Amino acid sequence: MNQKADYAIYNLFPAKGVEYLPGVNFYRHWKKREDYAEPVLIYQPLGNIWVAIEWAALRLGILTLAKMISIAEGHHLSRPPVITEAIKQLGTRYSPEFICFPYKVILGYLLFAGRRFEKLRGQSLYPLFLSHEGPLCRERAYGRLQESKLSELYQQEFQKQDFDFYIAKESLAGLLELIALFQKISGKSFLAVVSIINAAIKRLDIVEKFEDEVRHSQSLGVDFRAAEKILEEMKEAIVQDEISPSRVLKQAQEKLGKLHKPRSEAKVIYITGEIFHIEEAGSCSGDVLREIARRGFYPKKRVGLGHYTPRFQLTISRFARFILAYYGIPVRHKMKE
Repeated sequence: MNQKADYAIYNLFPAKGVEYLPGVNFYRHWKKREDYAEPVLIYQPLGNIWVAIEWAALRLGILTLAKMISIAEGHHLSRPPVITEAIKQLGTRYSPEFICFPYKVILGYLLFAGRRFEKLRGQSLYPLFLSHEGPLCRERAYGRLQESKLSELYQQEFQKQDFDFYIAKESLAGLLELIALFQKISGKSFLAVVSIINAAIKRLDIVEKFEDEVRHSQSLGVDFRAAEKILEEMKEAIVQDEISPSRVLKQAQEKLGKLHKPRSEAKVIYITGEIFHIEEAGSCSGDVLREIARRGFYPKKRVGLGHYTPRFQLTISRFARFILAYYGIPVRHKMKE
């Protein structure tokens, strides 16, 4: 029996008294907290991922650090703090010199976010850090290293280790574990959680599509700030969900289409490089794609967040293949898990 499949099924239909297993993340604090404390979700805001997470968290009844900050500061938009140079330097300070840059950025952000949480926390709240691991060399062990280092730093700074750390895995087994976590926290059914996650990813994909349209329009010479404002307003509307996402997209496209375009043909520039630097967290000098568009070029992306989102969607056929494989029934895999 596949070990990952065992973990996933065990989480889908959990037995009572399940213990936390190091490196597996079986909800270390959630089961036995006598004070009924609620988790506050903390994650690194790579690209537009915050749109999907904030929308889903609101519907799952899960408090996020971004929402916590918006309440404290008296504004309605739940948008997490951005990754800054100070955050990158913070991660570099506490990371081994030989480890690659993306690890340092994420560690710095998680520590920064933990500090923000500690300033705002209440007696009934505790932080739930969300990280991930994937098949690429740089992602395979990041989550576990971050968990270990964050535990050490929490002990040094706050004299306690009262936090949970969950690693989302880029596989179907990992997705089922993540669904089980959200079930436990929200109290919603399996199907309800799946529906919310899939809908959140749809909204993320819509934002990514429209952002590409904005970058193309900016390369045609439209007012850069006006186009950027339309993009940011569109993101806010998608997260708030006051109207359907397709209608939000249509309204944003109509506004963008009214901007004067001095040029009829875009000057396309293709970028090659490590995806984390170019797409997920920007470069050391800021957001590469936005800066290229500001200079009148169209930064054409071949890989972005859309490369990852299918791994966190659950369709009927995908779930059926998993169940058949779990019971030893041969199936043809259309997607590499």
